[in-house]
Amino acid sequence: MADTKIMRLPSAEQVSGPASMRPSGAIAVADPSGMFEGLNALDRGLNRAGQGIAVQVQREKQQRGVSQIAKADAEWLRQSLSIADGFGQDNKFQTFATRGEESTLKARDQAAAFIEDPELRQRWIDQTELKRIGVMDAITDRGKALENQVLIGDLGNGLAESVKLVTDPGIDEATRNTVKADIAAKIDIAESSGLIEPGKANELRGIYLKGAAHDLAVNRAELDLRFRPEYLNGNLGITGSMSGSDVASAVMQAGGGAPIAIGYNLAGEVGKRLGDRSLPSDEKLREAYLTDPDVYKQYAAGTMEYLTDRYKGDMSAAMVATVPGGSLDLADKWVKSGHDMSVLPPDVRKGYETALNGMAPEAAVTPLPILAGPGVNLESVDVNVLTRYEQLQAQFGGQLPVISGARDPDHNKAVGGAKGSRHLVGDALDIDVSSLSKEERVRFLETASAMGFTGIGVYANSVHLDMGDKRVWGPSYHSDSVPSWAKDATDAHLAGKLTALPAPTRGVAKEYHDLEFDDRLALYDKSKQAMAERDLGHKAGLEVDIANAPAAIANTGTYDRPLPTAEDFVAVYGGAKGIEGFKAFDAAVDVSSKVYSMRSMPNADIAAMVEAAAPQSTGDMAQIETERFNAISTAAKQVLEERQKDPNAYAAKVYPAVADAWENAGNDPDKFARAVALSGLAQETLGITEPQLLPTGIAKQVADTYNNVALPADERVGALTHMVLSTSDEAQQEAIFDQLMANGVPPITQGAMAALSRGDVAAAQYLFKAATVDADKLGLKLPNDITAPQITQRTTEMLFDQNQIGDVTYGLSDGTADNFIRLQPDSALIERAVKMRLYDGSAATVDEAINLTSRDMWGDVQVVTGETFGGGANVKLVLPKEENPKPLLDGFTALRATVGEAIMADMTPSMVGALETTRPPPGPTGPQPGLLEPGNVDLSARPKVSNPDGSISTVRSMSFEQDGIEVLVPTVSDDGKILSDDEAIAAYNKTGKHLGKFKDAAAATSYAETLHSAQDAYYNWNPVEGPVMEKARDLHVSDILENGYFAQSGDAFVFVDANTGQAVPNPSGTGPLQFKREDVLNAGAAADARRITRRQEIWMLPGGGPKRQ
Repeated sequence: MADTKIMRLPSAEQVSGPASMRPSGAIAVADPSGMFEGLNALDRGLNRAGQGIAVQVQREKQQRGVSQIAKADAEWLRQSLSIADGFGQDNKFQTFATRGEESTLKARDQAAAFIEDPELRQRWIDQTELKRIGVMDAITDRGKALENQVLIGDLGNGLAESVKLVTDPGIDEATRNTVKADIAAKIDIAESSGLIEPGKANELRGIYLKGAAHDLAVNRAELDLRFRPEYLNGNLGITGSMSGSDVASAVMQAGGGAPIAIGYNLAGEVGKRLGDRSLPSDEKLREAYLTDPDVYKQYAAGTMEYLTDRYKGDMSAAMVATVPGGSLDLADKWVKSGHDMSVLPPDVRKGYETALNGMAPEAAVTPLPILAGPGVNLESVDVNVLTRYEQLQAQFGGQLPVISGARDPDHNKAVGGAKGSRHLVGDALDIDVSSLSKEERVRFLETASAMGFTGIGVYANSVHLDMGDKRVWGPSYHSDSVPSWAKDATDAHLAGKLTALPAPTRGVAKEYHDLEFDDRLALYDKSKQAMAERDLGHKAGLEVDIANAPAAIANTGTYDRPLPTAEDFVAVYGGAKGIEGFKAFDAAVDVSSKVYSMRSMPNADIAAMVEAAAPQSTGDMAQIETERFNAISTAAKQVLEERQKDPNAYAAKVYPAVADAWENAGNDPDKFARAVALSGLAQETLGITEPQLLPTGIAKQVADTYNNVALPADERVGALTHMVLSTSDEAQQEAIFDQLMANGVPPITQGAMAALSRGDVAAAQYLFKAATVDADKLGLKLPNDITAPQITQRTTEMLFDQNQIGDVTYGLSDGTADNFIRLQPDSALIERAVKMRLYDGSAATVDEAINLTSRDMWGDVQVVTGETFGGGANVKLVLPKEENPKPLLDGFTALRATVGEAIMADMTPSMVGALETTRPPPGPTGPQPGLLEPGNVDLSARPKVSNPDGSISTVRSMSFEQDGIEVLVPTVSDDGKILSDDEAIAAYNKTGKHLGKFKDAAAATSYAETLHSAQDAYYNWNPVEGPVMEKARDLHVSDILENGYFAQSGDAFVFVDANTGQAVPNPSGTGPLQFKREDVLNAGAAADARRITRRQEIWMLPGGGPKRQ
């Protein structure tokens, strides 16, 4: 960045005080003669009177007074000078007034103490006070000077800091304007308060406001020079290298061979430069004088030399000054405006552009690379369109970013694109023109039309270009909405009048307006050099990336250089080869990325990736696809096996934060809990369904401690509970306990852990005691001749018989294997706990021991079933003992209809044991009027395309006449893409696929309607619907509702199908149909016992079931 010279105001530390506060001359000593005049007179009289003794006394007194006054004056002089010297070296001006007052008063009083006579002393003090005040004034003046210097220093420092923000290209414009206003206000306040003089204020404004604008432009340009030299090159208002002779020749050519225009003022300036004293001052005579060929030749050469110097090499200004109608005044305005075309009168502008066009071919030789915004798809854009746009940019004189390229249907819909948008076929580009003035936008439209773009859409800050039919439109997608400033250009486009290329130049971009021309010229040369240097190394670097990037990404997931983009390939190889090369490179990188991304990819996504990679091609790509599939599937297998072996270790390997958390956990409970949480989150992210939240070593250590019978029971249980309760998350607690059981902790402890998790510490302690200590092995005897078989039998009767708490909790009546797996260790724990109650005397009878153990296992609860409360909805619930279940039962009764509808939504023929009915044909059958040739499209294997209204399309169609025959073709491609009419016709011409050929359009239309109805019936066919299935369906729903029941599932409720033991799924099939507690209670409150819907009545009757309305 160019060095910026900014004047700096001195800081407080840099300020030096006055050289001295000492008085400039000797301090005057008070004249005592007047003070003692009366005494002298008296002395003379006494002498004359002969009173010698009295006279002598008075004389001695007078002499002492004079001596004392002299001493006082000397002491005051000494101390006042010392005070002045002290304050002269002191910069603590804030306390000058207080300290000055104290020190001068003290000095005065100390000096006055030399005078013994009170009256004489007071007179001396009064006379000296004026001197003290003088010293105080000097002190005050120095303090004020120091304060002003500090304020000026602070002002300078503040302005210097503020201007850094103003000149920072990264600061937003609103903030920059606020800071600039603050700078101006600070200078205004300093001036109005008298802190700085008006001249100094103007100097500061020049430095910190006008100078800052220049520095900002320099900084912006330097930043663009580094990151986007093409933009800088095209926006400096420099039209390549032009000499004076080049300009003169171009101007003459533009004027049809007429000499360059040398106006009155211009001739005068050139005449002075030439020293021509013969140049007439009269306007007409001067004009005649210049018609002399020899004179004109001399003045023409002198004009170009003068203009080159005047405008510091800006030859565009020389051109404006010398074209017909041009002048120095116009050239000055042109430079001052930053090359804004609007300052030129139409005739001068036309002459300028014509002259510039004469120099255009060399400037437009090299196409400019395409700049694409984030998410823009250039890969799928027709390479011919890209090449054309590169040439358009070169001809226009600068790069304009592409903000939209090719689109798929979803993207097109998301951005509000037209249904027949050319973006869907890849021959359209949307261009950001927000940086252009209206005049520049018009020239861009004219250039695009002349370069062969046919479709032009003009929006607020963008322009659409495509290669479709010749047409124009504005923001409302109609030609009537084209902005007025663009109307002439779009009308000329439609009329085919824009064939000549406009001048390849642009004005100075607004961000560079504050640069002098010589700055812009230097930056222009730098930008050309930067582009050349970039292009020189770009190809070599690109080839290195092509060779190394895929391998590096497959091994490490990263590449130590930025991956080349489609823009990079196009810049090196051009549009066609660039896109082709980028697609091949992108495919290689994609495979490598997929292989590496499996490390942190969810299991389901890995499976989907492998499935998606299955070879599809049977042609030239078959081998490549097979190799790609083999690489992906092998990597997937290795990843999944490693995860299954040790999920926690794998999570720590993939996520460094997990490994760091365990490394730092130690014995700190908070850090340990964080490590558990991070491990759980990581494994959840990976899709691991059976997480292991602890490192295997820790889990094994806890299990070994618990199983060590040599340790005290409390220590064994404490190791287990401490580890499980290291997290407050119940799901994580369950996962940790499962992992501990997998490492050797006996499952019999799970009932005790459940009690601890619900906060019942006393129950957990007792159950852990029962789990840890087998009382039967202690040789104890059961009281009252109670036997173990009696305990087992009674426990079964009280806890596990149908509708008892054990039956409801474990779902024993459903008989699923998972329920019995959990039951076995819990039943063993229950039996141990019951016996322990009897052994330790905490229960006197078997029933009492069983009840106490039941409360330990499940808390103070009640079992609620449908039978418990006299019918209604079937339920199997465990509720708090104090809760009234009636509101819930009412709600379940009201929700039976909802469950029935969900059962119907999940219906399949196999569920009701019915045979599948015959599927309707996919197309019309029998003779079809006007059909000349049947279609050759497989109607039974069409892709489904979702429409906005929720319907699907498989063979959306259109027809067209070809060689006297009406051809019906689909507008949905084989890969599910919606085609425009032109695309559908093109697809037919390429593949020959059609839906039928007809004698006329009416026959094609009639067949199309029949075909669409047949396709709808074929693809929306549901074998469960229809009279054949209705009776079986109703019986099936009724059977599930009568035999199933509502049960708890976490914090919600589900309806369990007793036939399968599984919850009824929701209508979307994404999981069980669940009801929140509030949903159940609200349904019960809203139910009217006297008004039961017809559907509910049918379901309550034998053989009933829901009927279609």
